[in-house]
Amino acid sequence: MTITAVGTIAYDSISTERGKRNYILGGSATYFSLAASGLAKTNLVSVVGEDFKSSHRALFSKNSINIENVSTLAGKTFHWEGFYDETGNAETIVTDLNVLQSFNPILTDSSSRAPYLFLANIDPDLQLDVLRQMQKKPKLIVGDTMNFWIESKNSSLWQVISQLDFLIINEGEAQLLTQESNIIKASHYILNKGLPALIIKRGAYGSLLIKKDAYFAVPALPIENVTDPTGAGDSFAGGFFGYIASPTAFTDLAPEITFKKAMLMGTVMASFTVEHFGVEGIQAVSHEERIHRFRTLENMMQLINIS
Repeated sequence: MTITAVGTIAYDSISTERGKRNYILGGSATYFSLAASGLAKTNLVSVVGEDFKSSHRALFSKNSINIENVSTLAGKTFHWEGFYDETGNAETIVTDLNVLQSFNPILTDSSSRAPYLFLANIDPDLQLDVLRQMQKKPKLIVGDTMNFWIESKNSSLWQVISQLDFLIINEGEAQLLTQESNIIKASHYILNKGLPALIIKRGAYGSLLIKKDAYFAVPALPIENVTDPTGAGDSFAGGFFGYIASPTAFTDLAPEITFKKAMLMGTVMASFTVEHFGVEGIQAVSHEERIHRFRTLENMMQLINIS
């Protein structure tokens, strides 16, 4: 099955306790697509500038990511610079929107017919425009957002949320969106707006899948050397959705079990990401490496009778 993923491609400049990298490949749609590759086909919808490297286009192609919906505009590619303190919290130094200011996602016929849709962290008005371009309602729509959009385009964001099957956000975003300090109260506030399911990303504490009548918690995989947390959440989303859209995902499994297994795969892909700077950790993950970590996490949770 095919996922249409709409979001940013960026060049990031990142500083952590483990070092610094300048103008390395990043962006929400980049992390998502690379994490999903190897699991499901992905149509990447984004925008880049004239400075975008041919080697990075080749990286997408090598991972069987369709980039015919990636526009190239005059100017420079979106650039973010930030650093992480010893606790893993990020502080933005510079955000250069560049060609992202002119981003107008136009879906090809095949992308507008994809059975799965991921709306990465971009302007909610653009997310709504993409939803209008879909020729029929996808089997599953998953969305993401961030503090900036919660504060600046709250009304449009709630319109997007009303059309999602899953919303993936972190604890702070859920609290800001609902003005509720208790994460369970915040989650149920969002679910009561009509959202079927919510995934709360909790960083080193794992993730939580919440529905009105059910909870499912997944711990983070123990990682010896956390190098760069950038893109971990988008990689989680790519692993999660890639698993769901994979050809054999629902074979002999109830949907609820598939979603739980997808949570594990999301955790696995995030674990590869944080071990290296940028996309270095997920640009060439083998099937064997994915499965090994998946089984490790499965055994940690003693999920031995669900496959």
